[in-house]
Amino acid sequence: TGKSRVLASLSPGESGLQMHPEDVARLGLAGEARVEVASRRARIEVALWPTSALPIGSVFLEMHDAATNRLTHADFDPWSRQPSYK
Repeated sequence: TGKSRVLASLSPGESGLQMHPEDVARLGLAGEARVEVASRRARIEVALWPTSALPIGSVFLEMHDAATNRLTHADFDPWSRQPSYK
């Protein structure tokens, strides 16, 4: 997906954490704030994008962004070479 010209043209350029506005308010965050996303493998800082397109309690990061991929385990299926995070 990171190599798709169509998807690249729709992307705002910077990866962001999408979150329902009610969750943003409940956490005391402001729209367009910078937030830290962490896993046991890495920490990244991204823009916060409030959106009612997601259900309350869910978040979304673009999986084809290199920063997002640092949060996951870099392992591949031996046959298809598909990343384990997909």
